[in-house]
Amino acid sequence: KSLAKNGFLTTAFLMIQMRGLFKKVKKTMINKTIKPILFNTEDVKAILDGKKNKTARVFSKTQLKYFDYAQKLGEMSSLDNLHEDDFAYILQFSQYKVGDILYVREKSYFVDCDCQSPWQCSPQGWYATDEVSYSDIRCSVKTIPSIHMRKEHARIFLKVTNVKIERLQDIGNKDLKFVFVYEFEKVEKI
Repeated sequence: KSLAKNGFLTTAFLMIQMRGLFKKVKKTMINKTIKPILFNTEDVKAILDGKKNKTARVFSKTQLKYFDYAQKLGEMSSLDNLHEDDFAYILQFSQYKVGDILYVREKSYFVDCDCQSPWQCSPQGWYATDEVSYSDIRCSVKTIPSIHMRKEHARIFLKVTNVKIERLQDIGNKDLKFVFVYEFEKVEKI
């Protein structure tokens, strides 16, 4: 009788845990579809002009450690001798997935004056790519590095349309043989 009762409690406890896990996974999936990406001013200009529709990102040190460990476990080949199956394995470690929406973090300016909110001070000339002269403004202008731009203030949103792995030509660094290449299209602000 105690086993049945204990078994029931264990099953009920597992169901509660699974329900909580499902909520956590669902919430995480929702939060992970919109992610930040950094671009320099020249790349932002190219995106705005429609000249840039893909970017490459090198494997991180953490990803390289995962790949090394996976190779030791026999789950994939060495990065020196990859097979077709290995590419599918490596793609699961990509920072961005097909369908993800990326908001571009770009360098911007903040005009420090007597406004209620600093975001209201400079409706034009906010971004570094805008060609506006601040010499006639009597307030101080502060630069905001791109890393600090919040999603609410982003003006460029990109949807990842393809993710692939490309081999780099020999550049002397044995860890930088491959990169993730993300193809994207510009989408409306979310």
